[in-house]
Amino acid sequence: MLPWWTSSSVAVALGVIVAIVELRTDEIPNFLSLPTLGAGLVMGVVDKHPGDHVAGLLVAALVTGVLYRHDWLGGGGVKWTCAVAALIGFRLGALMMMVSAGLALVLLGAAKLRKRELYVPSSPLVLVGVVAGVVNVLLRRS
Repeated sequence: MLPWWTSSSVAVALGVIVAIVELRTDEIPNFLSLPTLGAGLVMGVVDKHPGDHVAGLLVAALVTGVLYRHDWLGGGGVKWTCAVAALIGFRLGALMMMVSAGLALVLLGAAKLRKRELYVPSSPLVLVGVVAGVVNVLLRRS
């Protein structure tokens, strides 16, 4: 069985790379998201908790699918969020999505108050959500 921080460390490392790529190109390439999604499902099998990783993927797909349908999130953001949720599992994935969505709402709300349009890239928000989940776990264990 893998330690809990294995998939979280991979998610943070890949999250930094994807955030840099998205901030530079405004895209999240499939060659980063799709292998991450596969790795998350394989980690679930290796960790002997595949249901946790599949549940993370399904919840992320449901939530981001609704956002995509309303044009609030692009396809790259959907795939990346699902990949990270599959990688880190249901509990951390749910926390990641809550933190990411909350931060997006704050940024978009501030832009609306200032009567400005704002493009919010999704991968940095996902990265902040993963880091918040890891910090939460570390604080609860200490």
